[in-house]
Amino acid sequence: LYLAQKAQIFMPLFRQFAMMSNQEKMDLFVAYPELVFPRPYQDQVQQMAEKTNLPPSLIYSIMKQESAFNERARSPADAFGLMQVIPGLAKQLSRKFEVPYRAQIDLYDPEINIQ
Repeated sequence: LYLAQKAQIFMPLFRQFAMMSNQEKMDLFVAYPELVFPRPYQDQVQQMAEKTNLPPSLIYSIMKQESAFNERARSPADAFGLMQVIPGLAKQLSRKFEVPYRAQIDLYDPEINIQ
């Protein structure tokens, strides 16, 4: 809980949550709903939800599943950032949707990665 609250590091909480009983999960959710279902980067997510006509909850669920909200995440498949975007795809999508993407390090920037 401390890491999630103070440092916005959610993976240890998510791992522990998976091992809890249903009652423990409910107790945690009632006490800390914002930690069980965090909503960081609200402005960027809302902008993309409006632009793509997708619900913000879908964008958040992808971020949770792919990176546990770690903007510095990098996968063995060489995917980067919150949404785990592969640089080649990022290059294609950046042209199509006019996203200011130049290099793979840009994928660590939440404003670019969420777009």
